[in-house]
Amino acid sequence: MVHRVTAAIAAFRPKYVSLLTTVQERRSITNRFNAVSGLGGVIGAVDCTHVPIQSPGGDDAEIYRYRKGYFSINVQLVCDFGQWSYMAGHVVNPSTKFEDPTAISS
Repeated sequence: MVHRVTAAIAAFRPKYVSLLTTVQERRSITNRFNAVSGLGGVIGAVDCTHVPIQSPGGDDAEIYRYRKGYFSINVQLVCDFGQWSYMAGHVVNPSTKFEDPTAISS
């Protein structure tokens, strides 16, 4: 079930996830980050969150249990300077503790 839901979410990637494609876009984002933070060359900020899920059951169910006691999938995003403008994202596969290349990725 978890893999089917992850794949369904990943199918939306082309519509909602994009990377900066032009020099002008990168320069604009870099300038805005620099103006606010004083850091040069920044084109995105990374953050993660745990999305609660129902226990997937089976022998590997416990690998989805977050340290706070509930089952979850860890989602990591890179956000540009625009409000809610996500450049890239992926879902971390808890069974490997590494990125799941079949999930959302840039």
